[in-house]
Amino acid sequence: MHTTEKLAEKLESKIAELKVRHGVDLHLLVAADEHCIATSPSPAQYQQFKDYAADDRKRTRALEMLTRACVVHPDPAGLEAMLGRKPGLATSFGGKLLELAGAVEEVEAKKL
Repeated sequence: MHTTEKLAEKLESKIAELKVRHGVDLHLLVAADEHCIATSPSPAQYQQFKDYAADDRKRTRALEMLTRACVVHPDPAGLEAMLGRKPGLATSFGGKLLELAGAVEEVEAKKL
């Protein structure tokens, strides 16, 4: 059994509680011995990310802001503590959230 599967089992009651509050579109993200539960970015959250990424002064914080907007567990204080220990996770989790929003590197195309 993979680490994420084991962790999902351990967090089963928390996940059920979060699904009631945030809907069923939840994702368990695990990296560097840390984890969070996040929703996929909404169109508004994705647009805000793009707006920040387009501004030279805010670009470096764009993924961090997306992560903060989408994470529903741990709570904001817990997320701050996690990012205080491992600040790079904001970028790592944010990158995965972009994929969940459909922003993928590779797109297949076939001429019809």
